[in-house]
Amino acid sequence: IHLLPTQIVLQNTPFDLHAADIHTDFQQVVVDQLNIESDRQRIFVEGTASKSEDDAIAVDLQNISLDFVSTLIPPTTPITFGGEVSGTASIRRAFDRPIVLANVSGESFSFNDAYLGSVRAQSWWNNATTSLDFSGRVLSDARDTVAKIDGGYFFANDSLDLFGHADHLDIKFIEPFMASMLQNIKGTASGDVHVYGHTQ
Repeated sequence: IHLLPTQIVLQNTPFDLHAADIHTDFQQVVVDQLNIESDRQRIFVEGTASKSEDDAIAVDLQNISLDFVSTLIPPTTPITFGGEVSGTASIRRAFDRPIVLANVSGESFSFNDAYLGSVRAQSWWNNATTSLDFSGRVLSDARDTVAKIDGGYFFANDSLDLFGHADHLDIKFIEPFMASMLQNIKGTASGDVHVYGHTQ
């Protein structure tokens, strides 16, 4: 498959799709220089997907707007993100118990309009539990860790299991979750939390 240069629009944001090639013999899929850009945002995909651990699809992310990501979340969900993230991801053995790894980092990170600082996150696919596991850290502008979160999303039963720790974390981000009871929430919080259960 030869992709010609074109423009696609996602949530009212235009993205330029550059010329690329995708080959397959139904045993593997080879992606050759799939490049999608919009202003400073860039997604670059290249590599081979197969049953072999020696083959990998590599994804490079540059300056991906979290404001744009927020538009992809259902409007009934009280979650918004702000800032930009960059990073890499790889998928090995894509067609047989895949090995998925991702590393992203971002500056000027905000969650539900609460400015938190910078973020560092890792994610990987757990074949044993069929879950997407992740570990993240939020750092203040003084480079102090203000929040840590570790856990996973379990696809089989649509559930989360999260462990978090906060150290003087701005609690403004919880306001959308409690809008029916509280407004103008201000302050910081410290402590540990364990959140688990179905997402619906």
